[in-house]
Amino acid sequence: MPRKTTTDWLKAIDLGIEYKKTYGRSKRWSRYKDYYRGNFPGHKDPYGNMTGLYFNLTYAMARTIVPNVYFRNPYLNISPRIGPVGGGEDKQGKEVFASIVESTLNWLMVEMNVKRSYKRAASDTFFCGRGILKVGYDGKGRTAQRVIDLDLPANIEEELNRNDEKLTLDINAREGMPWLRRVAPETIIVPFGTEELMDAEWIDHIILKPTDLVKRDPLYKNTRGMQGSHLLTSRIFESTMRTSFFNKLTEEHDLTEIHEIRDRRRNEIIAIVFESKVHNNPIGHRVIRGPEDDPMQIEGLNYSTLCFNDDPDYFWCVPCAAHLEPQQLDINETLTQAMYHKRIALLKILYKKGALDDGELRKLLSGEVGVGVEVKGSGPMKDLILPMTTNIPADLVGWIEMDRANMREIIGIGRQDTGEVSPGRKTATEINIAHGAKELRMDEKRDAMADLIEDSMRKVLQVVFKMWDQEKVMQVVGVDGARYWVKFKPSDLKAEYDFKVDVESLTPQTKQVKRGQLIQLIQALGNNPSANINYLLRELLRSFEWIDAMKVLPEAQEGQMNLQQFQQQQGGLKKDPKMLAQRAKQNAQLLNLG
Repeated sequence: MPRKTTTDWLKAIDLGIEYKKTYGRSKRWSRYKDYYRGNFPGHKDPYGNMTGLYFNLTYAMARTIVPNVYFRNPYLNISPRIGPVGGGEDKQGKEVFASIVESTLNWLMVEMNVKRSYKRAASDTFFCGRGILKVGYDGKGRTAQRVIDLDLPANIEEELNRNDEKLTLDINAREGMPWLRRVAPETIIVPFGTEELMDAEWIDHIILKPTDLVKRDPLYKNTRGMQGSHLLTSRIFESTMRTSFFNKLTEEHDLTEIHEIRDRRRNEIIAIVFESKVHNNPIGHRVIRGPEDDPMQIEGLNYSTLCFNDDPDYFWCVPCAAHLEPQQLDINETLTQAMYHKRIALLKILYKKGALDDGELRKLLSGEVGVGVEVKGSGPMKDLILPMTTNIPADLVGWIEMDRANMREIIGIGRQDTGEVSPGRKTATEINIAHGAKELRMDEKRDAMADLIEDSMRKVLQVVFKMWDQEKVMQVVGVDGARYWVKFKPSDLKAEYDFKVDVESLTPQTKQVKRGQLIQLIQALGNNPSANINYLLRELLRSFEWIDAMKVLPEAQEGQMNLQQFQQQQGGLKKDPKMLAQRAKQNAQLLNLG
């Protein structure tokens, strides 16, 4: 198949944009985010202030769903897969290797600050239907996040070292380290008709950078004479608010819109800028990188995605906010009507002309108690002054509650999950049934988040295997529950591993139950030489979010060991059940668990 020309890429990208607009309804995403911010359509006074009364269901649901599904302190459990590991080692060797990989990946999760990325991906899924993460690596001589920063020629490294200015301010992008970060769904384009990312022939990430930084970056070529392109040819950020935002942003910097395309068929990367010096002129283009081999495509594309509400046919999923929009608009209208009725219901009177002068009228409408008001004229008082009374229609209050009930049913939560107490008495069975139904739907979202963590960290591990060619030293928990310092070369651990995130550990109730069960197991199995006390101790310590397990577990009496020494030492403990049980019990007693 011949390589695509830039004209071919332009056509393919335009089709991908149409795919997202038509079937992903991407033009609505900014509206959902406006609801979250409290910006609703409605009447405004001359000063631009909203005159209606609104109840922000979108904000309430986003702050209910996202904290329930993202992992505050994600931890990966790694186990070896069936098959040769490290050149055909036995089961014992596989487990040793897996423990080192587990320690390495969980350390990287902290160093890369993945918690923030996963949380933002969950928020993107709520508003846009898809959350998207990208894996990359910053190679030698590069301290900035780039398209790919690997194996740069010596002259480029020297040029970068001479330049005192940073190309990025991202503190999580460090030399010789992988990175994982959230990518805005608005900046991602996939081929028309794509159903799953694994089926995509290519992916386009639209990157906005100040034009002067693009020109100075030796990673890019053919940048001479290039001008800012974003505001003239942008294929993203079509909302009025975003356009205004970037208009302001470009007052300080010209922005260049780079299309970073990863071609999966050819395992290549190409970076294209579509530009036009004069508005309405035909769009020109220039290739500023590649096409060249893409080292980030190790096991498919270097992206992972999250979806809560799968579409039966299309890649772009259905946002949670889209399901809430009808209730959001209806409850706003109902509350606004109730507000107007309340204003009408305030004290109003009809009085005969001349019956009250201005001073007496002010006294009547004042908030003072026991005020005497003089009324002029003769005849019955009802003929001089007539009060007007009205009430807020009761149906409006019922309608508001119906909207809120509909919203809870759509999302699959109960009153208690939004911080309310259900009215009336409920039996324990009724409460458990309702809680179980809610957890079933919420667990589906948590499971999707766990899949995202496992998939993205699997890609990070493949990058580590490929790019880390120097020895590393890592703290590893041994089979006896002690900390060991182990020196290893990542390539020696290259194999296939199973990844598991404990989804059930998210809920407070589950954490308390699990904590008690773990303590009972450690106490019961402390004298059993075949029991893996190490695993139980780690699980127990992780149930306390404020504890650093590595600081609590005792350090092994052996000093730093290489991979072979550690493997032999651990194997020796397993072959001596009496010694293993004794050391494991000592470590458990240090935590008052034995």
